Amino acid sequence: MSYKFSLSPKVRRTTRTMTMFHRKIQYALIKSGMKQQEIAKKLDVDRAVINKRLKSDANITIRSISEFAYALNMEVSFDLVKKEEKNRGNYYELDSRDPHYSKNYPQKEADQASISAYGELSFGES
Repeated sequence: MSYKFSLSPKVRRTTRTMTMFHRKIQYALIKSGMKQQEIAKKLDVDRAVINKRLKSDANITIRSISEFAYALNMEVSFDLVKKEEKNRGNYYELDSRDPHYSKNYPQKEADQASISAYGELSFGES
């Protein structure tokens, strides 16, 4: 027996956006070389709080993003861009700025352009 379920476009979009935010924060933490304990100490919270915020199933807030940026000595940059009309299906497109990107997965130029339709969170050193 198989089950079929579908997600509304709103739920699908929000989930993808939240996942992108979590991945960017996780990548920034790895790149910084800091440990969760160090971030927790800087933010005056328990390490378990940091661990929970870094999990993709936790709802991340603008405040959490700002606190991570502060602890990592970084700035937050956020843009909303016009969505391109395209039937994406149920898959994740790789972006060369994504830490999980591999040049072993070639992409068409049109695929690269459509990635920005979900906005971009970039961290830059202050």
